Amino acid sequence: VDPFRQDDTSKFKTICGVMVALKLAAALSDEYETVLEEYGDIAAIGTVADVMPCVGENRAIIRRGLEIINSGSVRPGLAALIEKTGRSDGFITSSDIAFMISPRLNAAGRMDSPDVALKLLLCEDESQAEALADRLCAENDRRRAGENVILAQVADYLKQHPEVRYDPVILIAVSGDEKSSGVVGLAAARLCERFGRPCAVAAVGPDGFGRGSCRSVEGFSIFGALEYADSALRELGSSVLSAYGGHELAAGFSVNIEPGSDPSESLAPLRDALVRYSRLQKPVYPVLNIDSLLRPEKISLQLAETLYSLEPFGKGNELPVFEVDGVKITRVDELGKEKKHLRLAMSGEHGGFEAMLFNTPLSSFAYSAGDAVDVAVTVEVNVWNGRRSAGVKVIDMRPAGAGGEDYFASMLFYDRFRSGSELTDRERAFLLPDRSLITAVYKALSAGYTGNAEKLCAELGMPDKLAARVRLAIEALIELDLVTNEGCRYAAVPEAGRKNLSDSDILSSLGYAE
Repeated sequence: VDPFRQDDTSKFKTICGVMVALKLAAALSDEYETVLEEYGDIAAIGTVADVMPCVGENRAIIRRGLEIINSGSVRPGLAALIEKTGRSDGFITSSDIAFMISPRLNAAGRMDSPDVALKLLLCEDESQAEALADRLCAENDRRRAGENVILAQVADYLKQHPEVRYDPVILIAVSGDEKSSGVVGLAAARLCERFGRPCAVAAVGPDGFGRGSCRSVEGFSIFGALEYADSALRELGSSVLSAYGGHELAAGFSVNIEPGSDPSESLAPLRDALVRYSRLQKPVYPVLNIDSLLRPEKISLQLAETLYSLEPFGKGNELPVFEVDGVKITRVDELGKEKKHLRLAMSGEHGGFEAMLFNTPLSSFAYSAGDAVDVAVTVEVNVWNGRRSAGVKVIDMRPAGAGGEDYFASMLFYDRFRSGSELTDRERAFLLPDRSLITAVYKALSAGYTGNAEKLCAELGMPDKLAARVRLAIEALIELDLVTNEGCRYAAVPEAGRKNLSDSDILSSLGYAE
């Protein structure tokens, strides 16, 4: 069954396997509505989990599936799993499927066998359903632990090879086994989100065989990059890339290297080919589409419920993103057992709100109470202990009034320099901070500073296009042991003494001279 067959006459073809199965079941029974009522919830979960476009027929199926899930007559296994997520309130959204339900169902196949997930969905006994839900939650915990192991190896590699983070396509190899292949995609997605560029992670076993996963950003085809790499490696007589597949924004691949060899060194030809492909493309940087400006006093439960009426949201029909300008941060609270999430209180001239910033520990947060920012947020209905409120999530944050494209264009030059690419004399001059700027940056940081290059650039009254120059001044001061930092927290090194700026490798490579 293939909707892309030339003799297929269906109008909507962008469907996943669960939708094909639903259509087949409907065709065999000749009772489409009956089949949809019976399996619409599963079809909705599968469609969201496979990140299918939430438009057309897909959106209709997801909407009907959510109605079934929230009707109170949901199948016992799914009800038990929803109960474990803490969201058994009849207010499940497509986001809940994406981030709470499907990860637990997928964890079974990632870590062991998908049979547990299948048994849960088919189960009709409530006590058995609860036991199966517990098993899936345990597998999901194992999946998180496995992901953390991979991420720890990635962090260690980046610490030892900091230049890699500036590559236009980041490829990192880690040690792993068969189960690691189930979490490398999650690790690649985390890296892509962190660095805002295409990223790939490969887990290679002792036998030299490895599986990898890639994630990309809009405007850069990671599948095209793998195609190019495959051709380039074949010309070199290399068989390191044994298979690949995917699409523009996500892909998977397999590698074969000499058993016992260093995975990172063995994958260097693949890394080089991916970087060469990126050099042939138009430079890209992360783009966040804003749907509307929003005044802080307009953020309310009423707005969240109005947006909820437009559910389901998903790929191609994303939850609206609002820009709230010129608000002041009044409080920052650390949340979570590991304190890796933040709750921010913000206020405007006529009202305020609280918002969550996930996966950002305080040390990595570039702002403090009292800072004025422009913030991009989403607004959803939040349910806790039966109480509904407007749940606001921070998507991005900039210094109030800061620009956008000039900053990212500046950082593209920075990345080229830090990755070791050749620069023209004019480009080096553009990046080189002079002594007066370095002095101004030192005075700001040594007083105890919280921020980043973009924020400091704004505070020094410099245009966004010079943010790379400010960042290099910061890094030169750290290199010379004049300043120390933990994430976005900076301070002067006690009794550092006088240092010669020309002793900085960073500044010297840009042509700095006293």
